[in-house]
Amino acid sequence: MCLILFALDAHPDDALLLASNRDEFFHRPASAASWWPDAPGILGGRDLQAGGTWLGLRRDGRIAALTNYREAPAQRKADAPTRGMLVSDCLQSPHAPEQHLQSLADGLQTNNPHNGFSLLAGSAQGLWVLSNRSKLLQPQAVPRGVHGLSNHLLNTPWHKVERGRAGLQAQVAAGPVALHDLLDLLDDTDPAPAAAIAQESDTQHDAALTQRLSAMRLLGPHYGTRCSTALRISRNGKAELLERSWHADGAIAGEVHHHWQLID
Repeated sequence: MCLILFALDAHPDDALLLASNRDEFFHRPASAASWWPDAPGILGGRDLQAGGTWLGLRRDGRIAALTNYREAPAQRKADAPTRGMLVSDCLQSPHAPEQHLQSLADGLQTNNPHNGFSLLAGSAQGLWVLSNRSKLLQPQAVPRGVHGLSNHLLNTPWHKVERGRAGLQAQVAAGPVALHDLLDLLDDTDPAPAAAIAQESDTQHDAALTQRLSAMRLLGPHYGTRCSTALRISRNGKAELLERSWHADGAIAGEVHHHWQLID
């Protein structure tokens, strides 16, 4: 269960601020964010089991990120294609992000082979979101402001989404935002009180599991937050990404830091 918080055109210095936790089984192999040797100009972590990524950027500022859509185990398709390739395909597409998402949506109208997902794509100049579990099944432009995406639709008022949005809004209002401030925001391991997750009861998971998954950073020996990513794209075209990886025991495993000037 993942979380993406972002502020689009909401800060005087930064056109885009983004903070994201990736949750996954610890036994699933993955690499930290780096520039891809087989796809020059793309930065991101990589799923070494099935391919693709959960979040990536291009040197020109295009970004794509994905969260899975929480569904009952019986609804999962065992033979579904990996959703991480949706992010990779978007980053490598020759078309504008909104055009790429529209083409993807058109295909989903007749063939929807993936398990549930929400795909965020665009740049600091504009973002779009597409979910194959939305009734509209069309890409939607994201308005300026502070938003949150977990394992449902954009801004679904789950506890971690609302808590994260409020924290990011406070940082935006306070002045300059450091990437470590964004990582600190993500490093919240407190689950929601039982009463606060009543609206999430339709997820068809038992109450104890739903409560554990309500924390912004998940702890657990087998499944939990694998990495936290903080991203800034400033209004002067500078991009900076800081990623922190986590061990299964919740301790910090390492950090990588990338910064560059956006190019056309």
